[in-house]
Amino acid sequence: MVFLHGFGACRAIWRDVMAPLAAEARILAYDLPGHGHSLQCEGMGGAKPAARAILADLAARQLAKVHLVGHSMGGAIATLMALA
Repeated sequence: MVFLHGFGACRAIWRDVMAPLAAEARILAYDLPGHGHSLQCEGMGGAKPAARAILADLAARQLAKVHLVGHSMGGAIATLMALA
């Protein structure tokens, strides 16, 4: 499961949600580009560059199929990732 926070937040917002799921699934929470300890990408702050950066990182981790969970801008990024 991949968790994507909304604009202005960080991956820590998912802490209470991820804790009970961690025993059942592999969990990955990103700080979106421009937030917290984020991935570096061109065009930081936009949904499309963030989606590309996260997809590239997932590919580097050899994670081809994931469940996406997004809130606010994270939901928009998850949608772009699903459509890619």
